[in-house]
Amino acid sequence: MVECTSTVGVDRNLRNLTVGNDQETRHYDLSKTLRIASTTMRIVASFKRDDARIRSVIRRSMDSEELLGLVICSMPPRR
Repeated sequence: MVECTSTVGVDRNLRNLTVGNDQETRHYDLSKTLRIASTTMRIVASFKRDDARIRSVIRRSMDSEELLGLVICSMPPRR
């Protein structure tokens, strides 16, 4: 039988992420990430038809989940 010694909770909303357990809770502000993703999507959508090759390269390099991970890893925890 496996016994649970600890649990972790994750609450993700559009502009924030909270992760914690009964000992510690961390809150991350994602509003800057949301703004970066929105701007990137607008720029990619504005390319003309001839820019399809460039658009696909940018879209691959700026995948929103990858971008989100980079921002979260580089942000110090808010106290």
